[in-house]
Amino acid sequence: MNKIRYGGLNVTLVHNLKKKIQELNESEGKLNAMLQSIGDHMSMMDKDLNILWANEIAKKIFGNNIIGKKCYKVYHGRKKPCEPYPCLTLKAFQDGKIHEHNTQVISKDGKIIHFHCTANVALKDKTGKPRGVIEISRNVTEQKKAQEKLKESEEKYRALIETTDTSFVIIDGKGIVLDANQEYVHLTGHKTLDKIKGRCVTEWTAKHDLERNAQEVKKCFKKGFARNLEIDYVDKKGNFTPIEINATVLKTEKGIIVVTLCRDITKRKKAEQKLIQQKKEYQKDTKKLQKQFRVSLRDLKKSQRQIQQLQNQIKKLKKKK
Repeated sequence: MNKIRYGGLNVTLVHNLKKKIQELNESEGKLNAMLQSIGDHMSMMDKDLNILWANEIAKKIFGNNIIGKKCYKVYHGRKKPCEPYPCLTLKAFQDGKIHEHNTQVISKDGKIIHFHCTANVALKDKTGKPRGVIEISRNVTEQKKAQEKLKESEEKYRALIETTDTSFVIIDGKGIVLDANQEYVHLTGHKTLDKIKGRCVTEWTAKHDLERNAQEVKKCFKKGFARNLEIDYVDKKGNFTPIEINATVLKTEKGIIVVTLCRDITKRKKAEQKLIQQKKEYQKDTKKLQKQFRVSLRDLKKSQRQIQQLQNQIKKLKKKK
């Protein structure tokens, strides 16, 4: 095959160079499209905490002119790096590991937004030292509000339980039911008090909690009280009901009795499980994204090296000319 020369340059090398540049542009385009399609706020910082790059989500929240500015000033309105120092981005620069935390930021409109942030090294220099850390931040404001409402709800219910006769049972020193209200009767899976009076509370305590419950009862008699004890009750059909117990030991003329206030915490448990599942899904998505990012970055660097090699060859040909 004859090599065609144009102006002293090898046309094949020029063609290959153009092809590699096109591939590089396409690779950069794909990487940018992938990053821009993610619904999380993303930005990359250097070791001085200057913002090197940010996706459109970040610019929409904080403004289009954030590139080159300090991340702590843009995201938190601070004049100095965030506390506690060092922040997760600086930690990633220091040890090269992934770091996570929850934080709140201030948008360009003055709104407070809660984020769960993950920082990881994205770029390294020739010596292998980090020169760019990417931070992926997921908006968890609604989740935060749900947690706060859940906490408020728990405090309200606890206050109600401690100041009213809602769902109470009185037992003797052996755990035999002496008295209870209708709400408690329903917790045990029965309809009327006479179905549980004179029986031991362990009869509707789930088997997997029997041993732990026995240990907690001993502690209760020793300390004189039990607070926020969580165990499962089970009805005749095998349905479990998680309950929270607050108990106080009293000495009477007839002997020791335990006054116990209980409440159904099924909703709280479901909410906790939902939050745990959301966190697992977020961690899974983050790991997948980081893997895709590393692969794209590796391909990008490979193309850059190939282009550099072609450019060096062209320079040599020009020198020969």
